Amino acid sequence: MLTTSSTWSLILRRIPHLSRKGFRAAKPTIFETEEKAQWFPYTGQKEPCNNTQQQECNTRSVYTALCNLFEVIHSSLYVLYVPGKILRSREILDIYTTYLAWHSSLPLALRQGENSTPAAFFIQLVHFSSTSQ
Repeated sequence: MLTTSSTWSLILRRIPHLSRKGFRAAKPTIFETEEKAQWFPYTGQKEPCNNTQQQECNTRSVYTALCNLFEVIHSSLYVLYVPGKILRSREILDIYTTYLAWHSSLPLALRQGENSTPAAFFIQLVHFSSTSQ
């Protein structure tokens, strides 16, 4: 629910319907076997794709990173769009620093764009759209 509320509020440029504290579900435990599972693009052909297109899917790392990103977005909306509050440059800098810290906390494959799974593309899309508002 935090994802939907934060995304909608980001688009409308207003504070979310959920409270500032919100409801935070436990983040998943990352199992090495699930992280190392191989992903390759579906081509629709009977022949499997070549090994150069295979990569680790990092499913749980992507999910955890996405949860963390929406927590950052949710808290920044309360700084940016509270009615009647004067926005100060220090607060904007703090939000920007929080986004940078989130990006730095990403696993190396996600941060450097080495993982090109659909989930990894989605998380980058959300990140760039949230910081460009």
